[in-house]
Formats: sequence, structure tokens, C-alpha cells
Amino acid sequence: MVDFLQWNIRGQRANNRELDILLKHYNPSVVALQETLTPATKELYINNFSCLSSPAAGDSNKRGVSLYIKNSVLFDRIPIYSDLEVVAARISLNKSMSVCSLYLSPSKVVSKAQLEALILQLPRPFLLLGDFNGHSPYWGSDVSNTQGKVIEDFISDHNLCILNTGSPTFCASSGSLTHIDVSICDPSLFLEFEWQVHSDLCGSDHFPILLSSNRDVEESSNTFWKFLTR
Repeated sequence: MVDFLQWNIRGQRANNRELDILLKHYNPSVVALQETLTPATKELYINNFSCLSSPAAGDSNKRGVSLYIKNSVLFDRIPIYSDLEVVAARISLNKSMSVCSLYLSPSKVVSKAQLEALILQLPRPFLLLGDFNGHSPYWGSDVSNTQGKVIEDFISDHNLCILNTGSPTFCASSGSLTHIDVSICDPSLFLEFEWQVHSDLCGSDHFPILLSSNRDVEESSNTFWKFLTR
């Protein structure tokens, strides 16, 4: 079962049809989008989902982020006070957790203090899902850039885990593949999910990312074992 769909959609209105296809196929409980490019007056709503968003603003660095949470999932919005472009909620799936959709601009390097101030506002355990625009071998890049090094230090200092498996998440106009979308979590959530990249860009220049629950694998394995030993 796919619990989370994470995607820099590069314009939700432009790629809304592709998003609808992904929702019907994978049936995620939560969708974390970046670069929605939608102002507050033109937010898009999805049937059977509640929408939490931080709209794109006049500032060119503000690209719009959102969380879509299935109506069957209990949640509360977490108010975030930050210069970062972020939206967050406390949700109840198999356990309570905080989930945050985040976009970091490539033109302005984030500070570790900004990231630390963000997670202080998130009840643990939490997931940070977003386009970090940072390069690091931690999540698959050959080299680190300045933003990547800041994020590396932040992850190390707070003993966080990276769900990425090393697969590229972004396709540049030149056709080169890079790794700038990252899924970060508390250690207690690290074994909860299987992380994978969708095989198609679906109209964006970022691949959709799927976080699937490992509970189904465990339950299937337990059922099979009981069958063999009964």
C-alpha cells in the first residue's frame, strides 16, 4: 500500500490529469507536492482529499507547496513559523506522525538554523518530504554542493535518516539525471517504508516518489508462514 506520494509537480494545473492517474493507480493516503505554482485564489481541490497549502506568491522563490490528505485519515494542521516554504500536518495512519512538504529554492542557500527551527515545531516522529535542491552522496549524488552540505550536517547533527535509495529524482533539460528530491525521517520511521521512484516523469521534470508501507509485506509474510506451519 502506498502511504505517501511525494512529487515536485512543476505546475499542478498543467499536470493535474497525470496526478489524477497516479492517485487512481496508487491510492495514497497523503500527497506531498512541491512547485504547485498555484496562487491562493486558484488552489485546486481533489475529491475525497483535504488540502493544506502554502500558495505560490509574488516572490519568485515562492513556488507553492501542498499536502493532500485523504478524508479517511485523521489530521491536524501544524502551524509553522518559518521563512522556508513549507506546510505540515499531524496525521494518524498506523501510528501518529508529522509530515511536512518542503521546497528549498536553488537560488538561496538554506541555513542549518532554519532547518533546526522547522523540526522544533514538528512533533516527533516526522517525515520531511520535498525538493531540497541540494546535491550529496548521502542521497545519491556524485558530489555535494553548498546546500547539500548544509543538509548533510543537519541530518548528521540530529541523527535523522534518509529513505532515498540512490535512484535519481530529477531530469534536467539536457537529459542528465540528478538527485535533489529527498525523503528524511526520524529513525523510528526508517523501517516503516519502502522508497521508490516512479518510472515516468508524468509531465514534470521530477519523478514522482512513492513511500509504501512495509506493514503489508510483513503481514503477507506472516500469513504465508502461518499457512506453511499450520
